[in-house]
Parts: sequence; structure tokens; C-alpha cells
Amino acid sequence: MPAGTPASSAWPGLKMAEKGPEDQKTDKEELYSDRRRFAHGHNFSSAPTFATISPVQIHLRSDEVGVGVRGSNLKKAVLITGASSGIGAATAIEFSKNGYFVYLMGRNKERLQDVALKCRSGASIVSCDLSDEAALNKRLGEVMGAKIHRVECVVNNAGIYESNTTESGSDELWSRQFEVNMLGPLRIVRAFFPYFKEQGGGSIVNISSTLGLRPQGPTSAYSAVKAALVNWTESLALEGGPLNIRANCVCPGLVDTPIHQFHALPEDQKKATLDKMGGLQPLGRIGKPEDIARAVYFLGSDLSSWTTGAVLSVDGGINLT
Repeated sequence: MPAGTPASSAWPGLKMAEKGPEDQKTDKEELYSDRRRFAHGHNFSSAPTFATISPVQIHLRSDEVGVGVRGSNLKKAVLITGASSGIGAATAIEFSKNGYFVYLMGRNKERLQDVALKCRSGASIVSCDLSDEAALNKRLGEVMGAKIHRVECVVNNAGIYESNTTESGSDELWSRQFEVNMLGPLRIVRAFFPYFKEQGGGSIVNISSTLGLRPQGPTSAYSAVKAALVNWTESLALEGGPLNIRANCVCPGLVDTPIHQFHALPEDQKKATLDKMGGLQPLGRIGKPEDIARAVYFLGSDLSSWTTGAVLSVDGGINLT
């Protein structure tokens, strides 16, 4: 398995597909709405320049855009990392179906644009590498500085998976796992904490893994870092509670996403592989991205307004076996 394979979840014994070349297009798109027009090179007094966010066309009704900064009448929004495919993409669509404007964060603009077109309540692309702290802070500042949306939820979904044992894992591998899977979410939450405090609350959902609860196979670094993410989520819940900032964690099991190599198999072989792996699950099938997305939406939205510090396994019951 190549180092740095992106993953929202992992499972021992599965080979992960290599990520294709990143989209390097530098074209600046424009963002249109019924109320405002953002264009590269213009600096409106009511909103920051979105040149680096590369938005796609959206449409907002007049009743969806309020006045003031992050007032209760502003259109609610969510920021999702790793939103170009799999769990992240499904989560973006789920939030959008429920009226959220979606900030799609990732590195592949072309795939993010495909997801944005499926977001019925509007979306904006935030092209960024989580390991580049300076660039990340700049992008987050632009999102938080916008005055047409109120970001109510952050979903930390982006991550990488690398197979290793304690003996075989180099310092570089461990550092890379910690940098992306732990420090990336930490930096985003640290940036949003003052924002959430000022607006009177917010919601954080971290995507860990069942391997963070019960490690299996040669996943030493990945499992350890995902366990740290679970523990940190619980600390966040304690810190944020008095501020009405909720923090919860979703731990997916084996999910049918494009990161798995079986997606490249002929259809009959793919079906046989899915059936075999599904037979190992108590519920008789592997998960779909939408299974995880619905759980994330529940914890991220006001549906769970009295829930914080929860660690929810969405795994078909595999952790019971």
C-alpha cells in the first residue's frame, strides 16, 4: 500500500487503491448569488475575497440571507474536510438536503466540484491541504469572515491510512499519521473555537474509526492516532460544554468507498468480494457512505442538541464479534 493513502475509515486485510493525480487546475471560478456577487480581485466591504476558495455557482433565496454578522437569521452552514468522495461527499449531500450551505474542503477541485453540484442548498469549494498550516489558517479565516453564512458545524473527516506494525513503522510514518489525522482536526477546531464562542455555540463531529476502539491487524500508527482522536473528542466536550460547543465522534467500520481496491474489479468480482466481506458483518452487509453520513448529520445538527462527548460506532455490529 502506498504511503499516504487517503481514508475515512480502514479495515485490516484490505488493500487500498492508490489516489489519482491531484487536480492542479488554477482557474478562478466566480460565486454568484441572488444577493451578492463575489469575483476574483474584488474586495467587498461585506465579505472577503473568495479567490482562494474556488466556489461554484450557487443561488440563495432572499429569505435565506440575513443581515449582520453570524446572526440567527443567517443561512446555516457546515464545513466538511475530505469532502471530495466517500463519507465526506455523502455527508455534504446529507447536510445540504437539510438546508445547510456546505463548505467543501479538500485538495482535488474537480471532484469537489462534482460534489458541489449535488448540494441543493449551495456549496463553496475550499481547496486546501490540512498539513499546510499557514494555508489552512488563511482558508479558514476566509470562511469565518464571510457574512452571508453562519457556520454551525465542523466535520473533521479527512485522513490518511498507512499499514504498519510497531517494529516496521518509521518515525516519519508515525509523524505523518499524527500530522494529518490528529493535528489537522486540532488546527481546524482551534481556529473555530473563538468563532463558536462569539456566536453562542457550535458543533464538532470528528470521524475516527472502529480501529480507534479496537485495533486489528497491522494498523499500529493509524489505530493509535484514531484512538487519540476519540479521547480528544471527549476532552473537547468537557471544554466546550459551558460554551454550548458540542463535540461528538463517529467511528465507521468497513464502508464501501472508492478508496478500496475492489472498486477496480470487474462488476461480478466486485459483487462477490462485497458479498464475502458483508457476510462477516452481523448485519450481513458492509456499510454505505450514506449510513455514516446520516449518523454524522444527527450528531452535527440540532437533532442531538443535548448530546456531547458521544462516541458512536456505525459498523454493522462488527465490534461485537
